[in-house]
Amino acid sequence: MKAWQVTRYAGVDALEWRDVDEPVPGPGQVRFRVEASSVNPIDWKMAKVMLRWLRPMRFPWTPTFDGAGVVDAVGPGVSGWQVGDRLAVRLGSRAGGTSAELCVADTEKCARLPDAIDFEAGAAVPLAGMTAWQGLFDAGGMPRDGTGLRVLVGLAASRPFLKPGAVYLTPFPKPGDNLTQLVERLADGLQRAGRG
Repeated sequence: MKAWQVTRYAGVDALEWRDVDEPVPGPGQVRFRVEASSVNPIDWKMAKVMLRWLRPMRFPWTPTFDGAGVVDAVGPGVSGWQVGDRLAVRLGSRAGGTSAELCVADTEKCARLPDAIDFEAGAAVPLAGMTAWQGLFDAGGMPRDGTGLRVLVGLAASRPFLKPGAVYLTPFPKPGDNLTQLVERLADGLQRAGRG
């Protein structure tokens, strides 16, 4: 299989499209065929020297932590996931790896990706969704029960989900929502808006 790999601290100049061994899912893991991955600031900062002292890397390293795809193998002891399931994933901060044809992820890092959400949008949700949650509730001090709260999402942030001229109401996240719940609630909002 092929994967983008960073071979040294040099940013995009160190990216190479290389032949690598196919990953094998271990206990509690699934392997998926990557249909989309997203690049976040942490990805390119790690590929450059910017985070070298906080997060040293071992080279070669396959970048990007967020992705979406279709399960093609399950590891020992995995229940609730099967070949053919669609998923979105946020890999651990040291794992990396969605910039490849195949990727392995711990099942607790995976969320089912409903048919109403395409792979590109599914790959864009994990870190952006967590960042929005942290901004609203952890840093912003907004009430976690959502009472009396409405949030306007900017056009650039919501562009993958919009139809020209349409108005969308999306469900408010509930306290304790994780990636799975975030994706499910987004899909529900899209279906109610006539997209799903």
